[in-house]
Amino acid sequence: MLRVFILALSWGAASCSLFFGTGGEGQPCDSGERCNSGLVCNRDGVCSASVVEPTVVGGNLDVDGIFPQVVLVGSGCTGTLVSPRHVLTAAHCFCAYESTADGGKIQTASNCDDSATATFKAAALEGESTRRRGAVSIHPSYQLVKSASGSVLQSRGDLAMITLEDCAPSAIPEASLVPGPITIPPGGVAFGRLVGFGNNDCDVEVAQAVRWWGDAFITAADSEFLALSSTLAVGGETVQGAISWKGDSGGPLWTDQTGLGWQLAGVLSKGTCGLSDGDTAWYTNLFTYSEWIKSHLNDSQVDATGCRDMQPPD
Repeated sequence: MLRVFILALSWGAASCSLFFGTGGEGQPCDSGERCNSGLVCNRDGVCSASVVEPTVVGGNLDVDGIFPQVVLVGSGCTGTLVSPRHVLTAAHCFCAYESTADGGKIQTASNCDDSATATFKAAALEGESTRRRGAVSIHPSYQLVKSASGSVLQSRGDLAMITLEDCAPSAIPEASLVPGPITIPPGGVAFGRLVGFGNNDCDVEVAQAVRWWGDAFITAADSEFLALSSTLAVGGETVQGAISWKGDSGGPLWTDQTGLGWQLAGVLSKGTCGLSDGDTAWYTNLFTYSEWIKSHLNDSQVDATGCRDMQPPD
């Protein structure tokens, strides 16, 4: 059964002491220790006297580590561990725009960063290194075209794979991909779950230091995208679902259509900034790109032998 939450979550001293904190003003607070009395852990993962209250409608703080395979990519995106050596995320997290003749701009696979970091966050990682660096591979068909006004004119292939230099922490399980296309009943919706490090402050370019999840409504699907709506009309009333924000880019959309547990169906290509009824987020449809994903996972030059038994690097 879909659980829908409409919550405004604030981080007070109590929540900080349960999950975050290392001590004094300005110190990082994601190591499992406590902020000093009078300080709270803000959305940047720093102990602060200023109370920061990110409101995530439809969202839940992942205090129980339900999705440890969802990782912070760089400082502004989200990704998902899909093998002990691979993190799947979005291409636009790494690519720069070039100007077009009509005053617009374009991103392609030819103008992108070739390396990135992935930071793993889970209670089971206490005392273990949580950051891994890796090489970035952009899907060769990637293209994002925007008009002079900023409207998206075309988007395709918004996927990137990070091949980690070292094995991911052994405590982190990898996600499994959906084995088939997502089906949506005629006139209905499919249900999913989105996860990310999103930031609801439209003026801030970095992601949060903590992970959220929320139940979502998948309202449309084609070969390129799965569309999520922030609201659903039920019996004449409007029900609020989770929606993606800045910093969720590259993050996963999970579904459980097979009855085998949560499986990875989409990667966030375009979310929203601000929230109103009917907002839509667009996730790249992973089933369409499953062969490209598998080509990385099956790359014989990437040795994952013994990853689950290895000690973390120094």
